[in-house]
Amino acid sequence: MEYHFDATEDFLVRQGEIHILLNTANEKNDKKDTFLKLAVVSLVTKFQVYVESVLKEFLYYITSGNIRYNKLSIYMRLNSIRIGLNGNALSKLSKHNKFDMDTSGKIKNYLESINYIIDENLVVDEKLKINTSFPLGRTGKGELLGLFKQIDGDDNIFRNKDTNEDIIDIDQIDSLLQTRHLIIHQDRFNQTENKIKEYVDYLNEVVLFCDNYLNNKLYEYGIILETKSFMSDTTDSNPYP
Repeated sequence: MEYHFDATEDFLVRQGEIHILLNTANEKNDKKDTFLKLAVVSLVTKFQVYVESVLKEFLYYITSGNIRYNKLSIYMRLNSIRIGLNGNALSKLSKHNKFDMDTSGKIKNYLESINYIIDENLVVDEKLKINTSFPLGRTGKGELLGLFKQIDGDDNIFRNKDTNEDIIDIDQIDSLLQTRHLIIHQDRFNQTENKIKEYVDYLNEVVLFCDNYLNNKLYEYGIILETKSFMSDTTDSNPYP
């Protein structure tokens, strides 16, 4: 399978740990559910880390790629401004009467930090912000869609725009997170080993889709990443790139 981001490679490599837990569950029938539960919790945690890491990596390539803001969608640029709205010097102006040079300087600095909305020919730098935090609870589908909406404003990147059909059924994310939630908070578990293997394959599909989606966006911006190949043998606990 092909991929482009270091975060993707890390996720795929660490699937070996999930296979170890699944293999151990087969070897220790008296504690099978314990290892299956560990596999679910570990799998979800690795996915959470992946999403946050790949978005940070994506942002790094943009801010260090010597491209101009006009390459980015207006949605991404305005979203960046929205992220910094709370607590900036300009928004605080209505809450105090400290009208002095210090306040003026802070407002000037803030306005300079969003000057790319006025001059879109500026080179993208660290002023560009995107949210990379992926909090998980009973659900996570909405949070995942929201994170990737920041790129182009698409409500669901996992749905074909032309046919309105799902490329990937993202509802399964919530099913998996509900399983994790019941394990952690109620110690309830009724899933089979085969179902967990399905979850593993499903998240691999989601991860590779996200990798390809973000790589295509970078390509549109003129940033070319190396295409790498990953080989995995599910009977081996040590998959490798």
